[in-house]
Amino acid sequence: MTDTNAHVAVIITDADRRLIESYYQSKKGKRTPPAHAKREQLPPGLAKRDRLPADINGEPLAPDLERRLSPLSSSYVRFRVGPDIVLMERRTRVMVDIAYGIAP
Repeated sequence: MTDTNAHVAVIITDADRRLIESYYQSKKGKRTPPAHAKREQLPPGLAKRDRLPADINGEPLAPDLERRLSPLSSSYVRFRVGPDIVLMERRTRVMVDIAYGIAP
């Protein structure tokens, strides 16, 4: 019998957080390219289950980092917005998880 009410949590796992922190720590001290010198930031008060505003684009994670993280359904995407990593539903831009301050 299949449970049609089953819920699968889509989150940034602890292991993913450690990989992301490690990745960006290893990049610390390297010169920031001019195009990335001014970073976007999440507006104050924005939290999980809020919609990421359309005027905040952030940037996708580096492909070599993304390959090391837990696989996501094609419905979801991870973005770096300033020092934060956002996991959001691709179509609606609803943020399902946020790792604050792990990508300085």
